[in-house]
Amino acid sequence: MPLPTGALVENRYRVISLLGQGGMGCVYRALDTRLDTVVALKEMTIEPEQDPTSLAQMHDQFRREARLLANLTHPNLVKVTDYFEWEGNAYLVMNLVVGTSLDQALASHGAFEESQVVAWTSQILHALIYCHGQGIIHRDIKPQNVVIRPDGQIVLVDFGLAKRWNPSNPHTQTVLRGMGTPEYAPPEQYDGSLSHTDARSDLYSLAATMYHALTGHAPPTATMRILNPQSLTPIRQDHPTVSQKTEGILMQALELQPNRRPPDALVMLSAFVTDSTPVSGNFPGKSRTAGQRLSLVWLFAGGLALLLAAFLLYSHLRDSWERPESNETVSAVSGSTVPPPTKTTPDSPVTPTVAVGLPQDTPALDRSTQAVEPAGTPQVVRIYFDSDRSGDWDIYSLEPDRAQEVPIVRMAASGQGDTACNSLTGRIAYDTNQDGNWEVYSADWTGANQRNHTQHPADDEEPAWSSDGRYLAFKSDRTGNWDIWILDLTTQEYHNLTNHPADDRHPSWSPDGQWVAFISDRSGNWDLYKVRTSGVDVIPLTTTSAEDRFPTWSPDGKQIVFHSRPQTNADSDIYVLDLESLETRRLTSHAGDDWGASWSPDGLQIAFVSVRDGNNEIYVMDRDGGNPTRLTYHPGSDTWPCWLIIP
Repeated sequence: MPLPTGALVENRYRVISLLGQGGMGCVYRALDTRLDTVVALKEMTIEPEQDPTSLAQMHDQFRREARLLANLTHPNLVKVTDYFEWEGNAYLVMNLVVGTSLDQALASHGAFEESQVVAWTSQILHALIYCHGQGIIHRDIKPQNVVIRPDGQIVLVDFGLAKRWNPSNPHTQTVLRGMGTPEYAPPEQYDGSLSHTDARSDLYSLAATMYHALTGHAPPTATMRILNPQSLTPIRQDHPTVSQKTEGILMQALELQPNRRPPDALVMLSAFVTDSTPVSGNFPGKSRTAGQRLSLVWLFAGGLALLLAAFLLYSHLRDSWERPESNETVSAVSGSTVPPPTKTTPDSPVTPTVAVGLPQDTPALDRSTQAVEPAGTPQVVRIYFDSDRSGDWDIYSLEPDRAQEVPIVRMAASGQGDTACNSLTGRIAYDTNQDGNWEVYSADWTGANQRNHTQHPADDEEPAWSSDGRYLAFKSDRTGNWDIWILDLTTQEYHNLTNHPADDRHPSWSPDGQWVAFISDRSGNWDLYKVRTSGVDVIPLTTTSAEDRFPTWSPDGKQIVFHSRPQTNADSDIYVLDLESLETRRLTSHAGDDWGASWSPDGLQIAFVSVRDGNNEIYVMDRDGGNPTRLTYHPGSDTWPCWLIIP
C-alpha cells in the first residue's frame, strides 16, 4: 500500500506525491524538511514472512548496496544522498530531476537521427566507464531508465538491479535480484545464480536501447534470437542513413556471446571516434580490468610518447578508483532550463516525467559539457571557420598550434558561414543558401553526416548551439522581420523567443542554458540584450551610441565578448562585457576591423577575425587581449571562427 500524501517518513521526509509504483515498492516526491529541498524517495518493500536469517541478510545487503550507490558521483548518474530503514521497509533518498524518459520520447517522436543517438550513447558510455571502474554494473539499461533532461543531458536512473562486480571473481552476486527487461537484457542475465554478468552485459543493454532509438522499435529478446538468429534485423535496414560504423558498433555490442562484444565501455567509446568500421566479433577475450582498458586504448593510439602518457594516466585513475568518492550534500533539481516550446509540428508533445538524478553542484549545461571528457583524456582542440578561398564559401578547420587548414564542409553555394561549434556532440552548425534560401545545417567534426535542420520558405541564419547540443537558436524572418527562434532537436519543435518589430539577430546561449544573448536595433541603435529562454525578461546589456554586435558568452558565464564600432566608418574592435558590473573593456585597438570573436573552450583565449593585414584572417589572442597571433594566411576571406574539442 503506497504511503499517503503528507506522511512523515523517518521524521524527516514528507511525502508530496506518488511518482511510480512497481513490484518492489514505490517512488515518491518528498520534501526533505531538514534541508527544505524536494527529493525522490524510493521505497523497497521487504517481505516479513521470511526467516530471521534471510531477513538479516537482506537488511545487510541493502545497507551495503546503499553505501555503494551513495559513493557514485557522476553527471550522468543518479545520486543517492541518504538511506535508512523505517517500519520494516528500506528507503533510498535521491536527487530529483525533471526530464523525459527515452521511451516517452520514442513514443512521441519515433526513431531519432544518428547524430542525436550517438551523442546520447557517448554520455552513457562515459557513465559506464565510471561505474565499471568502481566495480558496479547497472544491469537494467533500457529506454525507461534513460532520462533526457530539458538541457539534453542524459541521466541513467534506477540501479535497482545494480551488481557489485569483481572482474577476477565470476561468482559475484547480484545485489537486488532481477533479470532486467527481456528486449534489452543479454542472455547471460537470465541465469542469476550461475551465469557471470560483467561490463559487457551493460554494453548489450545500451546497444539494445540505442537500436530502439535508431529504428523506432525494440530488438527481439535474446531468447527469440537464439530460437531464430535472423530475427535481429540490421539497423540500416530500418534507417538507411545510419553510417556503417555506428551500425557495426551497436550490432557488435548486441552479440549473444559476451566474448564477441567490445570488452568494455572505454573500447566501445573509442570505436565511435576511429575511422574504421567494426567487424562483428573482433573483440575476443574476457572483459578487461581498469588497467587493461586504458592500456588497450593507448596502444591503439601508438607511439612511445603515448605509452608514457598512458602510464601516467593509469596511475592517476588507479588512485582515483581506489579512493572512495566524497558524498557531499547537493541541491535537488527543481525544474527545466528551457520552457515547453510553441508547438509547430504535428507530433504529440512529449510528456514530462520526473526521475531521480543529477547532482547540482554546477550549472546544468556547463556540467554537461564537462562530462564529455573523462579524466586524463588528452584534448584536441580545433578552430572551425568559413572561407571563400575556393570560390564558394566552405568550412575549414585548423589546430591553433599548427595553423594548417583542412577543408571540412564543401558545397556548391554562393553563401555559407556563421559557424557554431558544440563540443559535447562534436558537431558544427552553419547556414547556407544551397537550397535556394538560407537554412541552418550541421555536420559532425569531420564534415560527415550533414543535416538540414530548418526547412522553411523564410531565411534562417546565424545558428548558435546550447551547451548540451539539444537546442539551436537562430535568427529568422519567418514572421516578417528578424527574430530569435529556438529549435528543439529532440522534438523538432520551434519556439519563437523574441517577437519585436525591430531586428533581433545573432543569438548566443549562456552556459547554463537559461539565457540567450542577442543584438537588436529596437532602441534605434545596435545594442546587446539578453532574454530568458522562456521569452521574458528582455534586458539591455549595452546602451551606448556605438554599434555593438555579435555577442559570445564566456564558458564560465561571467562575460560576453563582442565587437563594437564607435561611429560610422570607424574601425571595429573587440570588447569584453562583465555581466555583473556591466562594465566593458577594450581588448583590441588596431587599424582595420577586428570582429567575430569566439571563446576557447577553457575560456583562456579568444579567436577573432581581423583585416589588419589587408583581408579577413583568423587570429587568436589571450582573454585579456595579449599575444595576438595570426593563424591563417590566404588572399581569400576567412571568417566566423568557433572552437571545438574533437570527440
